[in-house]
Amino acid sequence: MSAFLSSPLYFSRPTTSPFRKQTCFQSNVRRLTPHACAEEPRTRSSAALSPRVAFDYCTGCRWGLRAGWMAQELLVTFESELGEVALRPTKEAGTFDVWVDQDRVWCREEMRRFPEMKELKQLVRNAVVPGRSLGHSDN
Repeated sequence: MSAFLSSPLYFSRPTTSPFRKQTCFQSNVRRLTPHACAEEPRTRSSAALSPRVAFDYCTGCRWGLRAGWMAQELLVTFESELGEVALRPTKEAGTFDVWVDQDRVWCREEMRRFPEMKELKQLVRNAVVPGRSLGHSDN
């Protein structure tokens, strides 16, 4: 374990004094302990990042929030199977594509609509772990 992680970390909270206009620090200092994940550094090879799901979305259409929500749902559903989920903004008007590695599993222009979350989970499951049950999303 590194010397940084074994040494105690201290935190002081800035407050504004009612008598002074400048910021001062409280005298009581709280001690923080390092997070358990900090003890073992996470190393990943390029093979460990596979499979990779990527969302290409049009920034002009403001579809970043939709892409982020769908990415978060996939991360929760496939937390141990996915190596990476990426959001890739593009200037190409009307773009909303979902890729698993090099394969495009959804294209909004071809389908003329956005995927339902259930539908997207099934498409990603079929590409990543075909035998896995999705529970209520399979019905």
